[in-house]
Amino acid sequence: MKFGKTIKLFLIDGEPNGRMTCELSNWSGKAYRIPRIKLKECTDRSDLKSPGIYFLFGKDEQGNDLVYVGEAESVFSRLMVPTPLSSIQKR
Repeated sequence: MKFGKTIKLFLIDGEPNGRMTCELSNWSGKAYRIPRIKLKECTDRSDLKSPGIYFLFGKDEQGNDLVYVGEAESVFSRLMVPTPLSSIQKR
């Protein structure tokens, strides 16, 4: 028997293209969507110091879409560290 799950989205800035969090029922982590230009606005958000997953979206040299999915004990600290994928924009 399959059971349904609830996904809760929170638009931090009140805009669908801005920062957002996503929670899944029966899971203690959070997913975040933060445009690169809004990352510095997140320094006061205590929820970003918690464990969670993050997505880095961008394009490669040929213009193909790319996505990198990561997880961290402190999402904000991890996003502030350059990665080999630093050329990928965080949308």
